Amino acid sequence: MTTTTPRITDEQEQDALRVLRASYWESVRDIAQDIASEPDLSADDVSDRVAESVDGSQWVIYTWRALLVRSLSDHGDAYEEYGFGFLRDADDLDAIITRAAYLAMHDDVRDVLDRITATK
Repeated sequence: MTTTTPRITDEQEQDALRVLRASYWESVRDIAQDIASEPDLSADDVSDRVAESVDGSQWVIYTWRALLVRSLSDHGDAYEEYGFGFLRDADDLDAIITRAAYLAMHDDVRDVLDRITATK
């Protein structure tokens, strides 16, 4: 008995990407809104909160999600801007992937946070 796997259409792939993109950007906005809602944070405190929040995000922690960040982020090539030195001391491919995802998501959160605080 032969079992056939149903074919995934291009439209289904695009739908899946839309869901993942929406989930990623919802996480980015949530982090930015949480930080923006905290009163009286200094610039250093804001930087620390962004770094801590992104570092703890499921989009950075889980390699399968981190692999997707480059495609979902507006800053998927952020590792190029920061230089490869940030990635150089990573001891395996998973560490490189998660560090690159961290840089991209960090810049996305900063952009959204800047837009939120500009309207206040």
